Amino acid sequence: MKTLLCYTITLFFLIDCYSQEKLAYSFPFKDGKIMYTDVIQVDSTLKDELYNRAKRWIIDSFNSGKDVIQLDNKETGEIITKGFFSAYLNVTSKYDQEVNVWQILRIQIKDTRFKYELYDFSLKYHVTNSSDVDSSLEEWISNWNKVIADKPKMTKSLIPGINTFLLSIDPKVKNQISSLVLAMKTKNKENW
Repeated sequence: MKTLLCYTITLFFLIDCYSQEKLAYSFPFKDGKIMYTDVIQVDSTLKDELYNRAKRWIIDSFNSGKDVIQLDNKETGEIITKGFFSAYLNVTSKYDQEVNVWQILRIQIKDTRFKYELYDFSLKYHVTNSSDVDSSLEEWISNWNKVIADKPKMTKSLIPGINTFLLSIDPKVKNQISSLVLAMKTKNKENW
């Protein structure tokens, strides 16, 4: 029985270590901050058409394109947005906290290609019942970018539910990027 208990504890420890290691490498970093970036080729498509596709994608992806656009310069081919998506953090066994994951998206456009950069991630949430939220959660959320970048401290700083929450962010960002790339590569079919 002791052997089985020892194996079980070891297994949970290994799973936890693997999951924290996976978390540490889930996010791309540049200069100690999370940043997703790439240059995408879109053959035979001029700058003006790519610009229009980017604007259409922003309008379709956010509730209000006007509210999220921070910079819009068709001449230079640059659009900067600031928006968020929601993720849920399991704070207690009875309580999930909705957390808004804010980000800046910069799109730079040239003939036959565009570059995207997703950066300046921050977490914001509104507590409905403050007795349910531990002060360590509030401190952790305000410093999450620094904690993830510092891998040795990360393993000491994770509080219950955070690892699962963070692992849910990366796929959401990658889905957003896939949606943008697909929209930029898809020709407008307006034959009505």
